[in-house]
Amino acid sequence: MLAEKDILRLMDDRHARASVSAIEFTEALLERIDRRNGALNAVWEVFADSAAAEANRVDQARAAGERLPLDGLPMVVKDNIDVGGHATSLGSGADIAVHPTHDAESVARLRHAGAVLLGKAAMHELAFGATSDNPHRGPVHNPWSLDRMAGGSSGGSSAAVADDFCVAALGSDTGGSVRIPAALCGVTGLRPTFGRVSIAGLHATSWNLDTIGPFARSAADISAVLAVLSGHQQVAPASGMRGLKIGIAKGAFFEDVEPGVAQAVNDALDVLKEAGARLLSIEIGGADAARAACSTVMHVEALAEHETRLSAYPTAYGEAVRRRLDIGRTISATDYARALHSQDEWMRAVARLFESVDIVATPSVPVVAPQIGGADMLATTATLVRLTHPWSFAQVPAISVPCGFSDGLPVGLQLVARSSGDDLLLAVAAAYQSVTDNHRRRPPMTV
Repeated sequence: MLAEKDILRLMDDRHARASVSAIEFTEALLERIDRRNGALNAVWEVFADSAAAEANRVDQARAAGERLPLDGLPMVVKDNIDVGGHATSLGSGADIAVHPTHDAESVARLRHAGAVLLGKAAMHELAFGATSDNPHRGPVHNPWSLDRMAGGSSGGSSAAVADDFCVAALGSDTGGSVRIPAALCGVTGLRPTFGRVSIAGLHATSWNLDTIGPFARSAADISAVLAVLSGHQQVAPASGMRGLKIGIAKGAFFEDVEPGVAQAVNDALDVLKEAGARLLSIEIGGADAARAACSTVMHVEALAEHETRLSAYPTAYGEAVRRRLDIGRTISATDYARALHSQDEWMRAVARLFESVDIVATPSVPVVAPQIGGADMLATTATLVRLTHPWSFAQVPAISVPCGFSDGLPVGLQLVARSSGDDLLLAVAAAYQSVTDNHRRRPPMTV
């Protein structure tokens, strides 16, 4: 069995993974999940048998001289994404669970490329909230402090990567559900351009907002996963940021941000400047209206997705998520239509913004990980999504990159690019990580 130091080395060194058999790496991580998951509640179902079989197939391919694109990469998948033969719980009651016979397209692509799926990751109920404090299965605990939330809705995916259960994970992002937990757990998380990754087999919260997005420690590993998910060629890491224009919206996206979070983000901006980027002050008008309209669209579409089942099985839903679904009943068809129209206007405004800058930089989340159970779910979610919602509404790619700490808890830097600017975004994130080590920092031994 691999020693702890060997596991961490393989997590950080992509090239070293090829020197260890896929089955040896897989078995070490399955043992790690078995030993540590009880304290985190990050993984709800473990695929021990099928993971071993997939790892053996990778080793057989290697022996035959074939290198698959993901070459045994260990991953977990959020439990609102179908894995054939395993229940998709959506983080809700048993009556709501789906029993797929086929993989989601994203999962099928990962398997074909040689990923090893270790299990299904915990999540916020229905992916409709930002805390991952699940009323049916308990909260996901943050590896950096077990009394803090991992964030949501993809909290299990982010916590699993943060505690080295896997190299990468799949989550879904409606209004920030990849970027928020990535920031709170100190890992890297990408929301791709809307439509770049198929959502066939994802049980969506919002048809106009939902994406599937990967987590990993490094932008390089995310790039490899995204290439498989999207069918696009993997981006080469950038050698530097000379001449890159980064817009800083100090007013709209730096207000009401905890001082320690603001300091860590400003320190990261200094690193980008020292690496050759030009930092430009920009104005982003209309962000508050975009947040409100995004919320309108999300509430209506989430209710439309679940209304029939909610009526048939009301007790299968937790009280907090029922309250949030009920908000959709208060929104008129006229207000929904206006919100969709405003989405078109906001997308055009954001496109104009990227005529003058290459990247926009903001904090990912205005606070560090809140206490579990410390506040109402709806109120906590409203705080956590404030800086991510506008970019979801614009359907542009955004990534959260670990950029430092405040009170011993991780802080995320959010980088945003124009539509279809995913490759540039990943190149900039990789260049930043080449001169920093926040993405390689580990939580204290909390379990």
